[in-house]
Amino acid sequence: MILKRRYLPGVLVVSGLLCLHGFAIANTKPRLTTRPRVCVQCSFNGGGCRTCMGASSGGFYCETFNCGLCSEDGECGGGPGGILSARQASIQSVTDKVVREPLKISSQVIRSIATMHPRFAITLAEMNNYGGVSTGERRIYWTPIKFSSSDVERFLKKEAHTKYFKQYDRTVRRLNGLIQTGELADIVYRVSTQQTEDGTWSIKMHVESDLTAASTVDPAFSTLQIQAHSSQSVQSTVGDRSRTKTAFEWQIH
Repeated sequence: MILKRRYLPGVLVVSGLLCLHGFAIANTKPRLTTRPRVCVQCSFNGGGCRTCMGASSGGFYCETFNCGLCSEDGECGGGPGGILSARQASIQSVTDKVVREPLKISSQVIRSIATMHPRFAITLAEMNNYGGVSTGERRIYWTPIKFSSSDVERFLKKEAHTKYFKQYDRTVRRLNGLIQTGELADIVYRVSTQQTEDGTWSIKMHVESDLTAASTVDPAFSTLQIQAHSSQSVQSTVGDRSRTKTAFEWQIH
């Protein structure tokens, strides 16, 4: 079955059918660089956390989203968290000259997705934490730590859950050791994001690794699809800032 939901400001519309796939604060110590570089290859550091190798002669390493998650995309160059932001490949329309920033997924949408697939939801929460979702394609590597739907709140409000993330790091380091010896496999997602000239976003997150293996820790669904539509009709002014609200539709199958 496929579950489709649509979110408008203050309204949740559920229609259609039913159908549903580990991040923490890394303790890696990145080698600082003079300017941000782009992560090109996920790996592990000597402390057992995930790390990323950047594109430069001789390579350099930096922190990933957290000890259990790495995306082969995004700028990294040191500092807490390492990944500075989603790749800021902003789209500029030739006609309207509007520069579009990366998309932030609504926390309400993330919480709802978590009820069916916690890892999909936590992936989105971490992308939000590091600047949002930008256009393009990327692979995301997860350590197969098990999540529950309640864990998403910890990733939405990391600063309030330091004790959880200390335990998370210990568990993830142990599992990463098993990955490096071939006793355990990564969970790998391919994320494709497009944005049209009218500002509509389409996001597809698909399990690229062995779904059977992933299903031992996650619900047995392979794909999350999200569409986000900005609505000028609900534009409001808060102080001196004009804000356009976004309606989200998603399905998992």
